[in-house]
Formats: sequence, C-alpha cells, structure tokens
Amino acid sequence: MINIKYFTLVFLSLLMIPPSYGKRTTDITYNVQIESCQKKYGDDSDECFSDLKDKSDSAVTDAYNKKINEINSFNISKWKNGTEDQKNDMVKFFTDNQKKWLSYRNQYCQIVSTGAQDTHEYGEILLACFLNMNNARINEINMIHPDLSENSRSEP
Repeated sequence: MINIKYFTLVFLSLLMIPPSYGKRTTDITYNVQIESCQKKYGDDSDECFSDLKDKSDSAVTDAYNKKINEINSFNISKWKNGTEDQKNDMVKFFTDNQKKWLSYRNQYCQIVSTGAQDTHEYGEILLACFLNMNNARINEINMIHPDLSENSRSEP
C-alpha cells in the first residue's frame, strides 16, 4: 500500500513539472523561439530566423529610442539642483553605453558560439545568443529612470 501511495505521489509530482524543465532555458545559446521556427519550418527556417533577428533588433532600438525620448523630455526641475548639462550628460552616457553594448553583444555571442563554428547549428546558436542578449538589454533599458523621486519608483 505504501508503494502505491509513493508511486502515485511521484507520478503526480512529475506531472506538475513544466514542459520546459530540463531544457537549456538558462543557456545563452538556447532560445525557444528558434526551436519554434525549426519545428514549424524544418530545414526551411532561414526566413523565420531572419524575422526573429529583425524583430528582436527592432525591439532593442525601439526601447532605446523610447528611453532617449523620455530622458530628453524629462523636467530637470524634479532633480535637486538639476541642470540641463546633467540631462545632456545622461543622454550622452546612455548613447555611448548603447554603442558599447552593441559591440559587447556581438563579441560575447561570438565567444559563446565559437565551439559551434563550422557546424550546422552555428547560426541558430549565434542567433539564440543575440535574441537572449537583446531581451536582457530591453529589461536593462526599462530599468533606467530619469525620475528618481520616491513616488516614481516602484517596489521590486
């Protein structure tokens, strides 16, 4: 009787494991969107991959432009002793940071995909890295807030 209860408990526990468990969800070289393209189009996935890359790059650019506009339109009187120079510096630093980040992303993804060079999987691995890095960058950009007053920040 105990064995049946134990077996039932283990079986039910296994049913509650999410389908993505065991996949490389924390691996920078894996992205579920690429897997979806491969399942849907098989060996003809190139156009789907290209669309993923274009949409991902556009999303980073959109997040960046939105944040630049937010900073540029920010009322510096909300900063204690705020000056226009401070705001201009913030824009300059962010612009420089974005250029450096793009270079970093490209080099980082080259590093992590090196082992797959000259293989069939190289393109997918490199693309997965780009997609994952872009998603992380969008999250980073969204955490930049020119208004640091108590009322403007939310609890984590």
